[in-house]
Amino acid sequence: IELGPGIETQLDYGRVGRHYDEQGGRNRVVWGFCGILVHSRLPYLEFVYTQQQQEFADSVVKMLHFYRGVTEFLSIDNLKAGVIKPDLWDPQINRTLAEVAEYYGTFINPCRVGRSTDKAKVERFIPVARELFRMLKHLHPSAGLAELNRLALQWCTEDYGRREHGTTGVPPMEAFQREQGELKKLPEQRFEVPVWQEVPVHGGDQFFSFQKKRFSMPRAYRGKKVWVRYVKPLLRVYWQEQGVREYVMNGQQKLYWVAEDFPEAVREMMNGGYPAYLLGKAQVYGQAAAALIGSVLRPHAYLNARRAQGMLELMEKHHREWYFEEVCGRARARLVKIPSTFRRMLEAQAQKTVVQGQLPLSEVGRQMVRDIRYYVN
Repeated sequence: IELGPGIETQLDYGRVGRHYDEQGGRNRVVWGFCGILVHSRLPYLEFVYTQQQQEFADSVVKMLHFYRGVTEFLSIDNLKAGVIKPDLWDPQINRTLAEVAEYYGTFINPCRVGRSTDKAKVERFIPVARELFRMLKHLHPSAGLAELNRLALQWCTEDYGRREHGTTGVPPMEAFQREQGELKKLPEQRFEVPVWQEVPVHGGDQFFSFQKKRFSMPRAYRGKKVWVRYVKPLLRVYWQEQGVREYVMNGQQKLYWVAEDFPEAVREMMNGGYPAYLLGKAQVYGQAAAALIGSVLRPHAYLNARRAQGMLELMEKHHREWYFEEVCGRARARLVKIPSTFRRMLEAQAQKTVVQGQLPLSEVGRQMVRDIRYYVN
């Protein structure tokens, strides 16, 4: 079906061969990203190693700037990088590609599953792209992928574009010069392709991971999944289409967190001041308690922090009792560092107090009390 100028661009991938990746140090499969302006038949060709969503969207942006304009719609295959859920009436478009289409004012038209005739013009170009890759690789054996792409675009305009097309009877470049006036104008600024990814927030530590870095979230998002959008250096976090957090990333930092996301104890631990925080809590219960916690934290504060925390929980329960300071002093003198031992000392003292309170001495009983020397003599 022939369409008027500026109406449709057809897109597709095709495997074209293998190439040695100097950066990765191995041979890799190469795919040809192909685009065809349906009216003029002018092709766009780019050799890539992957078909991931960001690379796919980036190739689309490069193609639009190569044509210096945008058609009414782009017909694509149902690959995962473009279409998350194929459906004849309501396809779910990948977020990154959807942003590209919205920015450039075009419409994404997923073809029917298994119907190659819906984009037959670009399908017929795939074997041509494969032969071109083999020819360029043979003529330029030491060329990298970037150099092969430059030569491929040069071939599209100066070789393929100057030859009379077998169907239209007009050289694609000649037809393109007429079609270009019908294309939608590009925005002034080039679109920066974002990375969209759905990530789970860990139910324990409230962090999610993205590109080998970790980011904190408020307590309410534990165990939930959020969407992140990254365009260097800004990372935005979305929950149910609403922006909830922003981070500015740099190349060195691995951990990003907001203090208000965590309780005070956790904040102090992450800041490296947890021992001081524990000593501060102990001072609320008096000097004897602070001295005991200080002895527990020596000599390795972080190794003994959990023991100190357990003892603080016992202090919270017993600090109002009259025997509290006495037991803290005895525990420090005995170098007690285990919470269970400290608990038994407190409970023993509390039980002794109860027993003394249950058996008060009467006046007659006091008269019967003798000093130990009475029995010695």
